[in-house]
Amino acid sequence: MLSSLIPLDKKTARRSKMIVQKKSARFSGTGDLFASLVLAYSTQQPKADLGAVVERTVNAVQHVIYETLANPKSHSLNPHADKFVELRLLQCGDYIRAAAPPKFYTRAQHWRSAISHDTAKGSPTLTASST
Repeated sequence: MLSSLIPLDKKTARRSKMIVQKKSARFSGTGDLFASLVLAYSTQQPKADLGAVVERTVNAVQHVIYETLANPKSHSLNPHADKFVELRLLQCGDYIRAAAPPKFYTRAQHWRSAISHDTAKGSPTLTASST
């Protein structure tokens, strides 16, 4: 997962990268969960940057997926099954509502890139990364 944020000064861009493990099961509701958590976490911490909100959201979704997979009654591990696995949202409520997550499954890597303005192209472009 990659993201970029270009601030108002338009001189440097903050870029982030997260590596998220793919699971072989098919889940129902992960996109809805992700969208609702981004909204909830950004509302809870209005001064937090989007990168921190997305990092927390990805970790919460990962937690729900791992907890769902840990309960064999809730799913079949056959990745070719037509049935989608229902997420165990209620069982993960404490983790989702926690002010600070007790466990991170993945952390974002952040770096800054200089922005150059190419007048021929008419749009800003990111140049080599810098810290």
